[in-house]
Amino acid sequence: MYQSLSLAPAQRTARIAFHAARGGDPWVAARCYLELADRHAQEQAYLDAEAAYGRALENLTESDHEHIALAAHGRGLMRFRLGRQE
Repeated sequence: MYQSLSLAPAQRTARIAFHAARGGDPWVAARCYLELADRHAQEQAYLDAEAAYGRALENLTESDHEHIALAAHGRGLMRFRLGRQE
């Protein structure tokens, strides 16, 4: 049986995002990183959420204003919660 079938949803999403980013599909990578960031934020894993929002921003194109705003807002909120105002 495939190992990926036994992974938790968060781990599966992280792997899909990583492979999409490295494989040249930034649209899929950005959406997966946003989903992962939201999941981490709900779990109060703020450092992981901040990193995932940053990775989403790296993969978004300049024309995707809506998702850029969501990712930037999420990353800023996580930095505030972590006390990283710099």
